[in-house]
Amino acid sequence: MEQVKKDYTTYTTSEWEWADKRYDLYTGDEYDFYKGTFTDAEKEEIGRLKGAYAKIKIKKTAGAMKEGLKDMFSTGKGVIKGLLE
Repeated sequence: MEQVKKDYTTYTTSEWEWADKRYDLYTGDEYDFYKGTFTDAEKEEIGRLKGAYAKIKIKKTAGAMKEGLKDMFSTGKGVIKGLLE
């Protein structure tokens, strides 16, 4: 989690795939296997980490959407100028 938190802004698609696979492993099968052994405090920490990962994914997605919108508006302005010529 710390590595993702530190480097997520520069992650490539393959690095996100790697991070998502690890997240799915630790929050899926691994969690299910060990969940009966966790204390309430450990479960709370796991929940905190899940929330932190979700927050990072949202920030990354929002940033990509923002860039996409900027490109769309720039292109849209050009299309309008071309139509008016």
